[in-house]
Amino acid sequence: MSFTLRPRIFSLLLCSHVEVDDLTGGWRLAPLSHVAARSLPLPLNVVLCANIMAPPEELEISFRIFHADQPEGVPLNAPIRLRPEAGKNVDFMARLALTLTSTGLYLVEARLSDFDTAFTPLRVSLLAESAQ
Repeated sequence: MSFTLRPRIFSLLLCSHVEVDDLTGGWRLAPLSHVAARSLPLPLNVVLCANIMAPPEELEISFRIFHADQPEGVPLNAPIRLRPEAGKNVDFMARLALTLTSTGLYLVEARLSDFDTAFTPLRVSLLAESAQ
């Protein structure tokens, strides 16, 4: 009996910073799940990190962001074609410049062809103004 690997997103993160770890050769990630802003709209530069396990076949990955109160969302990219190598995972990273216009819960969705969908949250709040 053999095991068939179904394409899967095993990790999806928004990060404020990503760098190579010189000791291990892996990645050092600074995940971001909450931002407190002084005012809106909030410009935000982030790195989107998706880790994918899949057999060596052509796949497409696409991303969108939406506010929990407005699930129609905004695409973050056109679909990107991936072809995993046999025995290797795919570490997909993309720099994004976002402008968030309201407080509350945002979700970033990653869709891997028709196989898998993953979400990662980002909460936006306003800093309380200091008393004068």
